[in-house]
Amino acid sequence: MAQQLSTSAQVTSCLVASGGLLSSGMTVAFPSIYKEQRLPTEISWLGSASHFAMIGGSLLVGPLMDSFGRKIGLVLALSFSMIGWSFIGGSGWLVPGRLMTGLSAGIVSAPVSVLVAEISAPKLRAHLTVYKHTAFSLGLFIMYSFGLIFKDRWQLSSLICGGLSFLSLISVVAWVPETRRGLTNVSYGPFFAALPRRKDVSRPFLLMAGLASLKQLSGTTVVLSYASQLLVAGGDTQAELGAVYIGAVRLAASLFAAPLAARFGRRSLASLGGYLSSLSLLVMAGGSSQSLACLLVFVFSSAISSSAIQALVGEVFPLDFRAVCTGLTTTATYVSAFAALHSHPWLLSSLGLHRLLGIYATIAVITTLIVIFFLHDTAVTVKEVELGQPDAEEVIEPLKEETKEMVAADEVKQNC
Repeated sequence: MAQQLSTSAQVTSCLVASGGLLSSGMTVAFPSIYKEQRLPTEISWLGSASHFAMIGGSLLVGPLMDSFGRKIGLVLALSFSMIGWSFIGGSGWLVPGRLMTGLSAGIVSAPVSVLVAEISAPKLRAHLTVYKHTAFSLGLFIMYSFGLIFKDRWQLSSLICGGLSFLSLISVVAWVPETRRGLTNVSYGPFFAALPRRKDVSRPFLLMAGLASLKQLSGTTVVLSYASQLLVAGGDTQAELGAVYIGAVRLAASLFAAPLAARFGRRSLASLGGYLSSLSLLVMAGGSSQSLACLLVFVFSSAISSSAIQALVGEVFPLDFRAVCTGLTTTATYVSAFAALHSHPWLLSSLGLHRLLGIYATIAVITTLIVIFFLHDTAVTVKEVELGQPDAEEVIEPLKEETKEMVAADEVKQNC
């Protein structure tokens, strides 16, 4: 596909496709601008309904792309987004609207990633993949800005978000080409059969899914979804403006993460981000009055750490189960994010802010220790394996031998 498109067409198509992540960022940040008083149970579902739907979306997206194509998956996701924001802004149907926008967010990430990979030439791909994270962060910043500009007029903000989703949908239809379909071969049965038998499947999957889950349970998404409320609880008198600062810092982190990872390595970046995240949470849990400064450090460091871990997700899994492992790791992320968001309101009311931050800090410390002692930078890339680089062979050959032994053992059992 890249050979059939000019450089400008590749860049335009990838930018337009990545724009689908704008709605995902706005979906995550919406609870921060919603200020109406509700019961803790209602607030709990308002904040977490979207991530509950993301779980279903992440499980559907593989077969969806397989059957109908990547572009159709992206168009469907943006359609759900537009409908969901219309529910919230036009009718005030908060939970149904949040479920629809969450379903969109659960679907949209995979087709964007695949489209960018299949549309762009290798020399452009490293740069264009950054825009996916930038678009998500820009969505956060836009929603926080709406909270500052429109104050309590959250329905107007939602209608504008629906309009942005509509513009993104039209742009995708006009400028994003379909690439391929029927090639992802998403199959969960063989994966679960191989999980207890193949260490090259089980070890990276458990590590990456565990890290992704712990990152969410340490408050990463909670801070983004309840930025204004956390600033108010910390004594900040300009919470809406502080939330905009948080969005700007998150946006900057998405731009700096890739060059920082290239300069220092992804494991080093994940370790540094984890260390700073843990430190900022511990300072806030200790009762620091500098809640905004600590949250800014937490958001920036957590973003670069998560970006480094997500970059490794695409490389550490074996080729035959890469699609399934990546999809299930994403599902684990959404499940833990849902648990963190759903429990946050009643944990905050029962434990208080500082004790809850202490729990988040403890989980962040555990996550950082796992990164330091168990996470390794991938020594070779998929391309190096395909090209038969010497270093790649040293890494991949033991895994080939282990797989051959398992296949031989299965044949013996079948013959018996």
